[in-house]
Order: sequence, then structure tokens, then C-alpha cells
Amino acid sequence: MSGLADQSRRIARHERAVGTDPLRLTSGSRSASPAAPLALRDSRFTRPVASLPDSLEPAVVSPVTLGDILNSDRNFKTDRNQEQTGIREPNLPSHFLDAGARPRSMRVLVTGSRGLIGESVVGLLSAVGHTVVEYDLRNSQDILDPATLLKAIRNCNAVVHAAALLGRPGEGSEDIMAVNVLGTWNVLAACSEVRVQRLVFLSSVDALGIFKGERSPDYLPLDNDHPCYPATPYAISKYLAEEMCRLASESYGFPVVCLRPPGVWTEDTYAMIEAERSKRPEFEWHPYWEYGAFIDVRDLACACLNALTCDTKGFSRILVSSADITTSGKASRELAQTLCPGADWRGDAGYEEDPYRTLMDLDPARELLGWSPKHTWRRFIDDHE
Repeated sequence: MSGLADQSRRIARHERAVGTDPLRLTSGSRSASPAAPLALRDSRFTRPVASLPDSLEPAVVSPVTLGDILNSDRNFKTDRNQEQTGIREPNLPSHFLDAGARPRSMRVLVTGSRGLIGESVVGLLSAVGHTVVEYDLRNSQDILDPATLLKAIRNCNAVVHAAALLGRPGEGSEDIMAVNVLGTWNVLAACSEVRVQRLVFLSSVDALGIFKGERSPDYLPLDNDHPCYPATPYAISKYLAEEMCRLASESYGFPVVCLRPPGVWTEDTYAMIEAERSKRPEFEWHPYWEYGAFIDVRDLACACLNALTCDTKGFSRILVSSADITTSGKASRELAQTLCPGADWRGDAGYEEDPYRTLMDLDPARELLGWSPKHTWRRFIDDHE
């Protein structure tokens, strides 16, 4: 069981010996180290910016909805003790306790815990009764430091690995590979050494190599069987990290769920997108169209929770997104055939009944995770008409 960990330490020692010093940044952090104040997240994973174009036993949950929790600000506040220790104890709302049903509590390590996705995951896990161990560069915790990582993961039942570099300008390919590939290797090594029960890995649709205008898809809608053509350092790093997760799961026996989200939105992103399109209609597809795909960070946090508690074994890759596309009016099939004329159309009759349905196959997410997105583009438009 310690083979992965031993090899990670040898690689880390070799890097120090030859003088390499990769930036110690994670997509989960809001800020870099003082010596390297670079932007940390891909525009599709950050808070809104103008360049934006969505086998553990299941937890026992009371009748209150996760939406009630996610919309309750008090459940996402970090207390002073957590700031000092990096451990967030369960913060169960009173109506959970009154219902007399407590979830089966886990101790979960979350890497990149202070980034956009990480913060939402930490808040939700804590709100439903799990103990969260935060791990983030902003807390002086680096996934490229195997010893610190192993110390943090001890006594944890599961891990949500969200830390990464996302290929922003100024982030060199060597740094992206070091953080996203070697960093993920270190996480896997620690998981194997302490025998965690599950790892949830935040991968990306970029592993397919058909986002950010890299190339056209072979067919639409997209599914998990679509061939991968990664060509950029970020896309390649995510693809390689997924493959490492698959091999580690097969070799060392712990389940791994790789989630593949598209652009991750906050509540503010919707209005920003609408405003940009009103000023410049081509904003929807220029410089490239990403199939109208996005996911609300609140839905992604719920997907992570379900991935931790669903009844699954082995390795899984799962697309997650909003249930609809973000569009200025055209339907999914019309946009697909106009903007990707060379892609084979494989949509079923459901696109006649629901013309704005997402162009990503969410059936595996529904079936395996028991998850469905709640926040949609149409809901936003209806609420603001």
C-alpha cells in the first residue's frame, strides 16, 4: 500500500535535487503565495469576469432540502476555531436536529478548500453533518508537499480533490503539470497509504479536448464515451490525472469518482452573461462556443456530496452540468447544427419536448449519483422577466 507514497517522495526529492521549484498554487485558493500573485482559476471556474461566455453507505438526510441549506448563509460561515485549525466541525441546522435524523458522519479532506468550488463543498459537507479537514495553499498547505498532505489525510474517510492550476496566462506548462499531475499523484498516494474509502476528483470537460475552441466534437450531445483529444497543458493534465485515478482505483481498491464539470457559475454570473450578450450578441459563441454548457457552483457542491455517499465501487467518470443550455434564444439542436455542422447529431426525441435541454448526457449522473441540477438558465430568465 505504501508503494505509491514512496514513489511520490522519490519524485519530490528528485525535483528538489535538480533545482526545480514549481509554483505552489492551487485552483482552490483565492490568492497565490506572496511571491507569485498570479490569477489562479480559468475564467470558466472563477468568479464572474468579462471573458466568461455550468462503498460508503448513503447519508441519512431529513426532509429538509439541500437547497434550504445552500441558501442559508449562516451554514457557510467559518468560525474562528476552524480558521486556526483548518478543521470544520459539523454545523447542522437546528431543523435537522429537530427532525431527529443525523447523517452518517464522515471526516472528509477537501483540497483547494478556499477556492470557489472548495468553499461551496466545505460549506455543504459541514452543513449536513460531516467533519471537514480543509487543505489549501492559503493555509500554507501544498499538494506538492507529500508529508504535509499525508499528515492532513490521516483519520479521514474520504477526500474531495479540487486543487489545481487551470492554465491562466502566466502559468507555465511545467507548473500546470507539476500541480495537476504530480499533485494528484500525491493525493492518490496518500489515499492509498491511509486506505480512504473514497476519492472524489474534480476533473473537467476540458479532458475531452473539445472545449475552449480546441476542436469540434465528433458528435452532440456529449457523453462520457466521447473520445478525448486533449492538446493544451491544462487539458492534458486533467486527462492524465483521470487516468491515474483509474489506475490507482483498480490497483489499490478504493472507489474514485471523477466529476467533469463545464464552466462553474456563481449567482452573479447569470446577470453578467445576460448583460454581455445584450451589448454584444456574438458574445454567446465568440471566440468559441462551449455548447451552452455550465453548472451552478451550488449544484456542483451537491454533486460532490452525492459522489461521496452514493453506492458505487471502482472508477467512474461523470459529466455534470445544468439541465439546460445558456442561450440568447436559439434551441440546443439549432445551435449545434449551426455552430458545429460537422458534428453528428445524436439527440433523441427529448430535444423536441425540451428544446433547450443540455448538450451533455446527465443520465449517468442521475443514475449513479442520484443527482439532478436545480439551477438553470431558464429559471434565471423567468425570475428576471
